[in-house]
Amino acid sequence: MDSENSGQGRRRAVSRRMGPQNSATSHAILDGAERVLQSRGYGAITSRSVAEESGVKHQLVYYYFKDIDDLLLTAFKRRMDRGIERLQRDAQSDRPVRAIFEDFYNSIDAWLDFEYMALANHHDGVRQEIVRFQTEARAIQIGIIERAYREKGIDPETIPPAALAFLITHVAMALVREEGTGFSAGHDEIRELVDRFFRSLE
Repeated sequence: MDSENSGQGRRRAVSRRMGPQNSATSHAILDGAERVLQSRGYGAITSRSVAEESGVKHQLVYYYFKDIDDLLLTAFKRRMDRGIERLQRDAQSDRPVRAIFEDFYNSIDAWLDFEYMALANHHDGVRQEIVRFQTEARAIQIGIIERAYREKGIDPETIPPAALAFLITHVAMALVREEGTGFSAGHDEIRELVDRFFRSLE
């Protein structure tokens, strides 16, 4: 009897109506979830805390998302999709190599990213999404760098495009994370070094 009721409950959960995923309300809920993650951390994520940040009734969280894991995965996917869209725009820039560096530097939220990385340790979906984003992003970055090398006649063996893509990403991340702690020794020097290199490609 218990097993039968449990099965019926699962079937009802799977078949229940879900709200439209691209509505203003669903995006407001995703924004609210990220604000809770950023300010209070993963442990503070509940339907009520997210609803309070979103300005909606807490029942609506489960109208738009199956559960908290689904909410967090959707929020992370949205964040990664927006990152890919920005990189695709960067590729059309007049100074695309500089653009991908500045994009990472300006879009990284050190505290929010830290919470997502912690979440990835026990959320397979988020971990898979990180790999998906990194794979797509790295391919776009390498393509941008290879084009810049061709246009400037630079030997790709000097700094292989994949290596430069890695350096661009992680130098930007390191700058943001250190600045977030109030530490900035050597930052002016690395920014000048990066700027000098980018000028050689422009």
